[in-house]
Parts: sequence; structure tokens; C-alpha cells
Amino acid sequence: MTDPLGVVLAGGQSRRMGDADKAQMRYPWGARLVDHAADRLARQIPCVAVNSTIDYTTGHAWIRDSIADFAGPLAGVLAGLDHAAAKGFSRIVTVSVDAPFYPTDLAASLCAEAGPIVLAKSSTGEKGRNLQPTFGAWDVDLRHDLRRALNGTTRKVLAFVTQYEWQTVEWDTEDLDVFFNANRPEDLLEVHRLASLYSGEWE
Repeated sequence: MTDPLGVVLAGGQSRRMGDADKAQMRYPWGARLVDHAADRLARQIPCVAVNSTIDYTTGHAWIRDSIADFAGPLAGVLAGLDHAAAKGFSRIVTVSVDAPFYPTDLAASLCAEAGPIVLAKSSTGEKGRNLQPTFGAWDVDLRHDLRRALNGTTRKVLAFVTQYEWQTVEWDTEDLDVFFNANRPEDLLEVHRLASLYSGEWE
């Protein structure tokens, strides 16, 4: 297999979307959020999987959480790591399902750095709040420690990450936030406005 495996994290509960299934909602140009996220990642990485509670039939592999009760994005990371290990990958790159503009060089930039965990970072935002913890590169060997952590009390990404030597890669978001995510219905309209600034890179 050609490293890494790409993993779209689409297993959230979408509470801020009024409990609608966010992954199946559509951007103003017609694409489902889950299809857009997976296809954008597939242009960077040959093999992509979607972590979700149901099969969205995206044309990519579907992987479910092995940890019950919606344990958050770390459960999706674990599902991705387990799937990657079974398929012979040594690393995964994760992206959030609701961020239509994430960088086209995300996978290459994250994987250019060494270390067990590399997270994306925005150039703007308050200190400590400009990390993008759902956009990262993760070594498959982390899966055993992560399973133990999730079976305990750990749910926050940084609570797990900070136990390791981890690195960040920063993207310039001064003019346009490439990590903007659509959490609420009104955010989908903002996506349409921002898309006009991207000169086609978002498609």
C-alpha cells in the first residue's frame, strides 16, 4: 500500500445542525458534505476511507467506530488506525467532513514532518485555539494506546496528543480560513460566499 491512508471523520452527532445528518447535507453547489470531503482528499491520497455510523455509499471504504456512545473524533481516528493497520498502511491523514476548503497540500505537508502525530494549525486565532485537531497525520502504532485512552476517560484530542512528541504545520489563513467548517445551517450560506474567493480551488 502507498502511505498514508486518508480518513474522513464523519461520525459526529451534528447537534449544531439541529440534529440533522450533516454529512448528507449539501453545499450550495450541490455536493454532499461527505462526498466533497472524501473526493477532495482522494485527489491528494490514493486510498481514502470514511468513518461514520452509517454507510454513505461514497465510493470509498466505510469504517465504523469500535468505541460506543459517540466518543468523539478520537474514536474516528482509532477506527482509521485500525483499518490502516489491517490494510498495511503505517500512517493516516484525517480531515473533518464539514470543512470544504481544507488545503490541497494538506496530506503532503503533514506527512513531510516526522513524529507520531502532526496537526494542522491556522496562522490566525487566539493562541492555543488555532490548532486544527481533526486535521492531522497519525502513526498506526498509536492505536493500542489510543484504544486504552478511549476505554478510560480520554475524549479530547489534545488530552491524548500532548502525551507524545507532536508537531504542527501552519497554513496562512490571514485572508481566507481554509479550515472554515460548516457547523450550523447558516454556515452553509457562508461557504457559498467564501467559495467565490477561491478561484476554483475549492471544487
